[in-house]
Order: sequence, then structure tokens, then C-alpha cells
Amino acid sequence: MRRVKRLFVAADIDDATRAQIEIISRSLRDAIDTRTRASWVRADRMHLTLQFFAAADAALEERLMAALGDAFDAPSFDLSFDGLGFFPERGSPTLIKGGVLHSREAEQPQPEPVS
Repeated sequence: MRRVKRLFVAADIDDATRAQIEIISRSLRDAIDTRTRASWVRADRMHLTLQFFAAADAALEERLMAALGDAFDAPSFDLSFDGLGFFPERGSPTLIKGGVLHSREAEQPQPEPVS
């Protein structure tokens, strides 16, 4: 049987951004019905997901680890957030996500994706 994992590649966010997201998160928690079963990500675990792999097998995990290795520093870049979205789009949401506006700095050439 082939075992798969859910993996993602993410960028850390700065403390000021994390604090702003926490304010929005707290407002959402206060507005949602208390009977709703929801878990909330702690502010120190918030991140910007760059790529999500819903069903990564061991071979993909190895390629990702080889390509990315340990955490590394990269030049910072500015992003603007616009609105909230939900996943999945139908049914009960399991994830609330912030929309990211276009960023010229994020368009800079990047390494080839791992597949």
C-alpha cells in the first residue's frame, strides 16, 4: 500500500503581519456561533503557503527535501492581502485563507518546481 502525506512549502511571515492576522482571526472567532467546532491556528504557527501537496508520496517528499533542504533565508518581499476565502468552496469550510494581491517582487524568477 502506497502511503501519502499532506505536505506544503511555506514562507514565514513577520511579526507585524502575524499580529494583524491574529486581530482578524480573533474577530472571526468572536463572530462564529459557539456551537461551531473549529480549531484555530496559533499566531506563532501562521505562515504563507507557497505550494500545497495534497497527496505526496515518499518519492515526492524526498525530492522536496533534497531541493529545499533546511530552512533558508531569502530576500523579503511585500504582499498585500485582500479578502478572505474558504476551502472547500462548498460544504463546511475546513480552512479560512487570506487572498493575496499581485506582487511584483514575488514575480522574480524562481527555481523550477519540484514535481
